[in-house]
Formats: sequence, structure tokens, C-alpha cells
Amino acid sequence: MDSYADTIYLKGGTTDKGLVVEEDYDRLVFNTPDGEREILKADTDDVFFDEPYQNNLYLGRRAEDSGDFDGAFQFYKLALQSNPDFKMAEDAIKGLEDAKWRFKKSWRYRELKETMKAQLGIVLGRVSEKIVINALAPDIAGEIEGGQFSNRELSPLVVGDAIISCWARPVTYAGLKNTSKFLIGLSNTILKVVIERDIKIEKPPSLKLFSPLIISMEYEGPTVGSVKKDNYLYKAGLRASDLIVKINGDSTRYMKLAKLKRKLLHGSKDRVLTIRREVMLMRKRPESKLANAMWAWHSKEVLLDEAKGEELLNFCKDKNIGILFFQLQYQFIDRGQFSKRELSPTVVCRLLYETKLRAFLKDAHSRGITVYALDGSPGFCLETGHPLVLAQINAILGFNKKAKGAQERFDGIHYDNEPYLLPAYNSNLKEAILSQFLSLHRKCKELINSNGAKLEYGIDIPFWFDGLDSLDRKLIDICDDVGIMDYRNFAAGPDGITAHALDKLKYAAAVKKKVFVGVETSEYPQQEAYFISALTEAEFNNKAPGILNTNRFEDFILRTHLYNGKVYIGLVRPQGANEENFKKALSKLMDSYGRIQKPAAKEELDNLAFDIMQAISSNPEFRDVRYEEYNGAAGAASLAFIAKEIILEKLTFATFTEKDMDAVLAEARREFESYPSFAGFAIHHYRSYKELCDRK
Repeated sequence: MDSYADTIYLKGGTTDKGLVVEEDYDRLVFNTPDGEREILKADTDDVFFDEPYQNNLYLGRRAEDSGDFDGAFQFYKLALQSNPDFKMAEDAIKGLEDAKWRFKKSWRYRELKETMKAQLGIVLGRVSEKIVINALAPDIAGEIEGGQFSNRELSPLVVGDAIISCWARPVTYAGLKNTSKFLIGLSNTILKVVIERDIKIEKPPSLKLFSPLIISMEYEGPTVGSVKKDNYLYKAGLRASDLIVKINGDSTRYMKLAKLKRKLLHGSKDRVLTIRREVMLMRKRPESKLANAMWAWHSKEVLLDEAKGEELLNFCKDKNIGILFFQLQYQFIDRGQFSKRELSPTVVCRLLYETKLRAFLKDAHSRGITVYALDGSPGFCLETGHPLVLAQINAILGFNKKAKGAQERFDGIHYDNEPYLLPAYNSNLKEAILSQFLSLHRKCKELINSNGAKLEYGIDIPFWFDGLDSLDRKLIDICDDVGIMDYRNFAAGPDGITAHALDKLKYAAAVKKKVFVGVETSEYPQQEAYFISALTEAEFNNKAPGILNTNRFEDFILRTHLYNGKVYIGLVRPQGANEENFKKALSKLMDSYGRIQKPAAKEELDNLAFDIMQAISSNPEFRDVRYEEYNGAAGAASLAFIAKEIILEKLTFATFTEKDMDAVLAEARREFESYPSFAGFAIHHYRSYKELCDRK
């Protein structure tokens, strides 16, 4: 009984000793002194193998099935340490990345079939309890170690082959869905499967045709050591390393080698060999149906210059841009100014260059490019700005209704409003601003739905909105799609593109919405921020309503920076700005929000300057902070703290080559492509992306 050292702990408290001679998906083949029998895994509580490496493989599989991939790796590693020649543990490690990828979503059988057909070119069917290949694509090409091959050339498959295991995971009795699941995995990766095939050997005219043939008894069973191409069995389909499991339906598991050779070489009848063979396949990357999206802000020049429109659309086709967020050109009828706090609820929006716009849309659609009307402003987020946005949507709805056909219509509307750019966002009005932001998008979606328009509605959100009372999920619920401003230039890691997008993709998939993963390719223009006022939070809260509905002051961008209980207020001076106009704007801002008075004593000045420079430098996008004395109109000496504005290197692909950027996006896409919510990448924006692609 010492040879029967494996122990199965059955449900009900009984145990059985014997030898596990084969494992299938749902059962074990167990050999005991009373003979061989099958035991369903569902009837067992545990299995203890005599060999430590087999125990660790078993424990690793249990960990893998529960989603504990780190634990599974450790068990497989221990199995290899116990037995460095244990191929099953080595294969199990190689299959872990595929298992992680599959574990991320719930797979429907239809998705599995489509993915398997796209990756491997095979269609499965069932024969009795075995899953077999029902159909094969003519040729599935892949690439390995720089050389081209097809799956058929690398290791042939034929219709009728049964799938026995994938990366050492047994799939016999697994059923169609589970077998399909084990076959799919990361694109452009190798898959090892074991197939079972019947080979018919017709009676040869002479035994010499069988020579030379070497068969040895290995741990797994009788294995073909070598068979030359002129051998009769080779021509019948036998290959080196084939495991012979049956001859004429009789199992070879306990058959002595001499008897096996007699049955194989002698006799007047034809023979049928059932063999198992390792097959290496390359999972091809399926032709992606997903094109990327791209923002195009400078639409006026495209509409007015036919050559530039042609250049944009050619670029889209060349770079797989299938969705264009195209900035709307419009004007509001003179019933209110955007900068004013009260607007008429009946404000009217008129689209500009309608004839040229229809021609552009028709051209884009003829090339298979979808076009969304694009606009955005932080002030739109507020109640006072809502009439403007609704007027724009009404104008787009009217424009689409007047179109002669679908080719001349917008396919969707896309807003990039960014409420956090409002200076008052740093005040106690933040919650009210976000509430109005949500309300805006509900109104917009309701307006589109009430018109029965087939018009997608989407918005941009930063990846960190999930930290604001699940604001990201609330917006995903409202909209048809969202663009996540996932501005990083690397895919992996806790701060990478993948990590920031996955939760949104998972949630959007659950509620059947779409997500564009946005990436940045631009750099800030050379500009500096002049901070001229420093208020306590309480002081700023009192003054915030005065700048609630705009992020501009006298046509210059307002900047606020909150640090350690103080709010620093300033204006951005872009390169080439009129100096006199900028100084006037600074003076007015000082009059409205106060000045940073210059202390008379040098020591006080040094301490104040140090504190404020440190405060402003706490924002990594402000660099090289310095201060200058500024004399306002009243002649009072005050200080202006000046910071160079930069975009952090990790936020943009601006310095990348096109090839390097594509490599990062391909890495992220591999993680995203299993989510039905993934609508592709959205690239910001046309001008900077084109510069990146044009750069050698």
C-alpha cells in the first residue's frame, strides 16, 4: 500500500488512499487496490498528494481559481523548487497572465466564441463529453522571435482534434464555455494546448516500413522518441513526442512496452492510435474595430480653408481616428453676455458657416469618421451658464433636422466644461458648483431625449472625480459616454493610465455606457502667473460670488491657489500679451481682492517672500517662483509673485515619438479591450498630436 500514497478526503468524512493517475476538469481518475475509478471533485473536500510538488500544483490551481494570483504563483514556484523538471508547474506559471486577464470580467459565451475565433481561428464543438475543433480558419498568422509563421506551420491542428488541456489546466469535461475561456488570453501571446487525435494506421505491406521507430516508457506513458520522415507511421501522422494513450480503443496506461509494440507492429488489421500532442499556438491580435477619438479645437480654420479640412480628415484616416470632437462655431444672439450673472432663459444660439459645416460633415462621414459637436467653458457649469448650453443644443438639433440626410448631421455632442477651473471652486461654493454641474448634464440629456434625437451626449471628466462622492459614476449614469482625462504617459503602476481608468470602465460596463480614455499630447504655451493677492479662506469665501461664473478677469485667465488656509489670486500673462493691458488688469484685480503689501523691514520682507514662494511652489505646475515690487495706480508698494506655468512631464506625450506613444497605448489597450465599455482612446488634441506624429 506504500505505493498508494495519495489521499482523497471525501465529503461525509471518509478518506480513500490510492494514486491519482489522471486529472480532468471536474474529476480525478483514482487507482486503488480494487481498481481504477473516477471521483468527482465536487464530492471531495481535499486532496493530499504524496509528492510535495503535486500538492503545490493543486494548491496553486485552487488559489488561481479564487483570483489569488500572487498566491498561485508562490505555490507553482514551490512546486518547481521541489521538482525543477515538473513541466506542469512551469506551464501553470506561463498561463497566469492570461488567467489574470480573463478574471477581470464576466464573459458571455458569445464573447468567448468571437474572441477565440479572432485570436486562434478555431471554432469548437462537442462530441460526447469532449470538446473538439469543429472548424479552422484558413490560416492564422503570428510572429515569434522575429520570424513569421502560421499556427498550422508551427504545430498543425486538424478538425476533430479534442482539447485536453491549456497551459497544463485539464479541460476534459469542462464544457464549451469553460474550454473557450481557457483558450483565450492576452493578444500576441503563445498558448500551449494538448490535443488528442486518432491516427489511422493501415496495414503496411512490410514491417520494414515501420523502421526506424523508437518508443520509450515515460512518466506520462508510452511516448514516441523519434520517427523519421520516411517511416510509414510518420506518413500516417505520428510525430516525435506524441503520447500514445490508446491502440484500437484499448488504454495504454498499464500496458507493458513489449505488448504495445506487438499491437502496433503486428497483426493483419488496420490500427487506430489515439495520441496526445503538445501544440503551441500564437494568439493573434484581433483586428480592432475600435478607432480612437480626437479633439479638434481650431475648427474655424478648417471650415474656411478646404485644404486644411482635407488635411485633418486625411490625418484622421491615417492615424485611425474614427471619432472627431469638432469645435462648434457659433454666436449667441444679443440677449445677454456670458460674463453677466443674469441671462435670459430664451437666449438663442446661431451656428456659423453652416454650408461649409455640412460639406465638412458629409466629407467626414464618407470616410467613415463620426463627428461630435464640441464646446466647453467652466462658466457653462453654473446655473447662469445653463441657458447658453441649452441654446447650443437647440441649435444643433435644429441644424440636424434641416439636414438633407444623415451625412450632413452631427452624430453627437461633447462638452469639456471643467468646473474645477473656476476660481470659486476653491471656496465654500465648491459643493454648489458641482451640484449645478450635475444639473446641467441632466438638463442637456433630457432636452435631447425630449426631441427624440439620435444624438450621443458625452462629456469630459478627470480621473480623480471618483474621490468626490462618486461624481464620476453619477455622470456616467447621465451621459451616453464620458471621456476620462487620464493624462499620464505610462500605462502600468498605481499612477498609470490603466489604474486610473479601470474602475470607470468596470462601472460603465455594468450600466452599459461607453468610456473614452483621454491622453494628452500638448504642452502649455510659455506663460507666467502673477499672484498679487493673498486672502484667508474666510475672506475668499466672502468675495468668491464676485468671480463665481467666470475663470477670466479683463480677458486674462484667473488663477487661484489654495495652500495652508490661504488663497492666492492672480492672472496668467500669456506670451505676447499687451503689457499695458495686463498691468491695468492686475491693478483692477488688486482693487477687488487686495494687495500683498511690501513690508518696510528687510527681514520681514524676506520671511514673507519665503512663505509665499513656498506656498506657490507647493503646486508642482508652478516653477521658478520669484517676486517683483509692483506699484499700483495709488503708488502703494506691493508685491507680485510670478511663477512659470508648466505641464508636468508625466501628464503628456508631448516629448514622445509616435512609435513610443503607440507602445504605451498598446500596453494599456491590452488591459482595456476586454471591457465592452471601452470606446477607444481620445487624443488631445489635433494640432499637438499632428506635431508629435510629424516629428522625426
